[in-house]
This record gives sequence, structure tokens and C-alpha cells, in this order.
Amino acid sequence: MHEVAQVVVRTMDIIPAGVVDAASVAQTVLLAAAMFGVGSLVRVNRLIRGGGPGLVVGLLSTLLISLVSVAGLSLL
Repeated sequence: MHEVAQVVVRTMDIIPAGVVDAASVAQTVLLAAAMFGVGSLVRVNRLIRGGGPGLVVGLLSTLLISLVSVAGLSLL
């Protein structure tokens, strides 16, 4: 239900465009900080030592996501 309220508030231009732009920038910065935090917990030496299958799955999933992204962009 709150999603509907968010759409209504945004559609009615109750919130100034500057606030929406600042919120968008803040969202991007916070997401990048969260991703950095998660990535900093990875111990590369442990991953290399015992994570052969995990590395392969990570590589394959990255390639799949990249291919899907490129395919999606080519459709635009």
C-alpha cells in the first residue's frame, strides 16, 4: 500500500525536484557504500585456496549478467 502512496506523492509534485534529485544521489552513494562493505568482507586468499567451484560459479554468473545486460541494451 505504501508504494501506491509513494507514486501518488511523486505524481502530485509535492516533493520539490531538488529533494528528489538529492535523494537519488544519496541512494546511489549508500548503495555503493553497502556494496563496498560486503566486498571488504571477502578474504581473497581463502577464496583462492578453497573456493574453486565458487570462483567458477561467480565467473559464470558475472558473464551471464553481462550478456543479459548487453542484450537488453541492444534492444533499446
